[in-house]
Amino acid sequence: MFIFMSGLLCFISRSRNSAPRFLLLRFACIIPGYVACLTVTSLLFIPVLAGFVRNGSDLTLAFNKRLIYASADYFLRNLAFTQNLYLPTDLKIDNPVQAINGSLWTLQPEIMGYLLIAILFPLFCMTPRLLVMLLGAGVSFLALNPQHPRIGLRAVLAGYGFETGTDSHLLLGVYLLSGIIYAIYSSRIDINPKIGFLFIVLLVASYYVDLRIFNIVSPVILPYSICVCWMIQWPWGPQVDYSYGVYLYSFPIQQILWNLRQTAFILNDFVEGLLFVSLSSLAFGVLSFHYIERPCRLSILSSMKVKA
Repeated sequence: MFIFMSGLLCFISRSRNSAPRFLLLRFACIIPGYVACLTVTSLLFIPVLAGFVRNGSDLTLAFNKRLIYASADYFLRNLAFTQNLYLPTDLKIDNPVQAINGSLWTLQPEIMGYLLIAILFPLFCMTPRLLVMLLGAGVSFLALNPQHPRIGLRAVLAGYGFETGTDSHLLLGVYLLSGIIYAIYSSRIDINPKIGFLFIVLLVASYYVDLRIFNIVSPVILPYSICVCWMIQWPWGPQVDYSYGVYLYSFPIQQILWNLRQTAFILNDFVEGLLFVSLSSLAFGVLSFHYIERPCRLSILSSMKVKA
């Protein structure tokens, strides 16, 4: 969903700005909140996740130099977008998933998408039909079982020498391309709320019936459904968007809840835990938007006078 919206909105933004100004605007949207999240993670989340030593049901904080160095290394490596999601092996956390913040891996493909739109924008405008053909090819690949050892996307790419290719990155690329195509043909697409909500039902049904069917239909009908939701006049208005902050902070908050689940002050019930994570992530998202993301973005806009 986020990658499709990036393709759609970034293409529209690129059509109004030069490549350097477009990139500056996009980085102003994601970098301040990202750096703030890394700071909070290094100073708060990592000490909570890796600094506690469990003795039965009791927790004691073992904050040492090794943990400080690991937190600093985590911050610097992710600041360089190297996708360093884990701590060193000697600092295991008491969770089934060892990643501190598994959401961060998508930011590297996001930035790659920004660069592609900035550089290839003239080509995209001249060859819209070719983009549709590429989308069809991508959907055809996704129709294959991505977990199959012989016909999966990773195996197909490896056969052509692309050993670093992954199914997830190809899926993100398809959604980015879908967003670009929707932006190009926006004047010809009639957004009907009834059709959009029908598509949502079909998406949910296809996901539970057969993942291959979902992979075929989702790059087409999911973007349409998103556009329907986007056009709804929400009471908080289009200038307020907490989704980026919620996305950044929800994963480490879930990790903390799981890590401390056996203590008396942490909720063990699933519904209560879900409510706790949702409200906590929303609180961080609100703070991130109002005190980090929007002020930095408005500062860049006012100094550069770029069009959003």
